[in-house]
Amino acid sequence: MKVRSDILRTYQGVHTWTGIIAGLVLFIGFYAGSLTMFKHEIQQWAAPIQAPKVTSSNYDYQTLVDTAINEHSEQLAKGFNLDLHTPNAPLSWYIKGNARGMELDKQLNFAHLNVNGSLNVSVQTENELADLVDYLHRTAGFIGEIGHDQSGVYILGIACVLYFLALVSGVIILLPTLVKTFFALRKEKGFSRFWLDSHNLVGIASLPFHLVIAFTVVVFAFHDFIYGGLAQFYDGKPLFQRPTPAAQSFHIENLPRIDEQVLAAKNYAPGYEPIHIRYSNLNSASPSAVFMMSNNNAVVRGPDTDYLFMNPYTLEVVNSSYPQGEDAVWGNMVASIFSLHFGTYGGDWGRWGYFIMGLLGAFLFYSGNLLWIDKRFKKILINAVPCLWQNSPLAFV
Repeated sequence: MKVRSDILRTYQGVHTWTGIIAGLVLFIGFYAGSLTMFKHEIQQWAAPIQAPKVTSSNYDYQTLVDTAINEHSEQLAKGFNLDLHTPNAPLSWYIKGNARGMELDKQLNFAHLNVNGSLNVSVQTENELADLVDYLHRTAGFIGEIGHDQSGVYILGIACVLYFLALVSGVIILLPTLVKTFFALRKEKGFSRFWLDSHNLVGIASLPFHLVIAFTVVVFAFHDFIYGGLAQFYDGKPLFQRPTPAAQSFHIENLPRIDEQVLAAKNYAPGYEPIHIRYSNLNSASPSAVFMMSNNNAVVRGPDTDYLFMNPYTLEVVNSSYPQGEDAVWGNMVASIFSLHFGTYGGDWGRWGYFIMGLLGAFLFYSGNLLWIDKRFKKILINAVPCLWQNSPLAFV
């Protein structure tokens, strides 16, 4: 395919400068993002919990919760986590800090039942390694907040707009020679040519993946503005309504049985299995139970699961990322966007695929910046020291 030389020069400039400006931020995002595909494994490796191993089929969660409430009612009323899929210490709650933020002194109580039925509680400082990797993935290390979100999220959103321009311009640059040089790795023509061929091969081969990531990151970063714009089509009404607090307050001692709550969640979302419940504000008029719902055959909303928000006392489902009725079409569309970014399809093969593609994405930005530095270095040598350049080994690269 023929493209005019002036057009190629224009797009080459666009490709170079968008890549250089956004390259370092995207390198951090992609490298850390590939590791987040195994976030839970990293957390388990970094901070193993010393407790007897249990399974959901033979463990008495109800007795565990009842015993913990009897002994630590005030602390658990603020909120606690019940893991229905963990090998050990299924109940935990924060005694210092909370789930949000990157504080290094967070402390949790982990609880399990001894053989004699007594409650064993151990204090552990929360290891932030896995969360740090995830934080770098989402923010590229930029600290501070803008509104209710980290500033780095918006910076990555802007970087991905430039990233999209770099992808489009890179494809246009390669169109005239794409068929002949797609699989060419011409090492014999020098170091720079080999890196350029590798850069082009990785970029074109993984183009659909990169387009998906660029689009989804922009949606994640600027979702408030997108929702605000869409709200104009609904007479200015917010797209998401907050639940109205109940007229009366609830108390943790009246919390329904765990199996009743799990059954209500399963009835709402057939085919899904609750694997984790996060409770909060149990002694208030607006208690909440967030169920993480697993389904290996579904395109889920979160990194691993869908989410179901329930009033744990009335068993009323307040909201869910598993949409029903008229909201199913739009909800499934949003879930698909999340799933395409998180790689929550294809099981372990999908996770490994996204892990490898993430590393190749980091290589793409690394090689692009390396080529730019090499080219600039050559120009400096040629212009500043012509005689030295003629005798330099780089002259033959």
